Amino acid sequence: MTAPRRALIATTALVGALTATMPVAAATSAPSAAPAAGRSVLPARAVPLRTAAVGGTGLHWLMRPGQRELVVDVVDRTGWAWPVRAASREWATAHVRYRYGPSCRPGMPCVVVREGWYGLTGWSGVTHATPGQMQTLTGTVQVQLNDSYRMSAGEHRAVACHELGHALGLDHDSRTSSCLQAQPHAIAPDGLDRAGLEAMYRLG
Repeated sequence: MTAPRRALIATTALVGALTATMPVAAATSAPSAAPAAGRSVLPARAVPLRTAAVGGTGLHWLMRPGQRELVVDVVDRTGWAWPVRAASREWATAHVRYRYGPSCRPGMPCVVVREGWYGLTGWSGVTHATPGQMQTLTGTVQVQLNDSYRMSAGEHRAVACHELGHALGLDHDSRTSSCLQAQPHAIAPDGLDRAGLEAMYRLG
């Protein structure tokens, strides 16, 4: 039996690619790097940035007929520098929200967020998912946040917001007011981001 295909659905990166088929890779800029205590932090490179088109990744969590709210568990395995809990709250809409908790509940949609010193990868965040039937998200979505680049508190918040948006099935957006911009400056989704999320999941 072959292992299920695990697809890269989006990144916050230096280089951009975009999404017609799986695996999907979309990107935002990794900021400059500087040495940190006890770690060798690699420098960033000047790489041209391409943003992705507005729209979905083509993947979404399954909503059952009559289900009025999508609740996705988010398990935070990062340290104090990554404001994952605050970023997850920003994605709440009338019919979609993250539930911040210590573990994934059995049978529930779940996103696990980890940080690590991944090196000069060209991305500051990346989201991986396993596509199921009809392009649904199955199993656990994995988000990796890269500590190898020096970032401000606002940049950490923007990257966390960006990747959690991808974990819900949203793609890059070119608007500067959106944290889904390929090189995000906004630390939260804007009204159009939330409207797109509602359009994906409002089935009840």
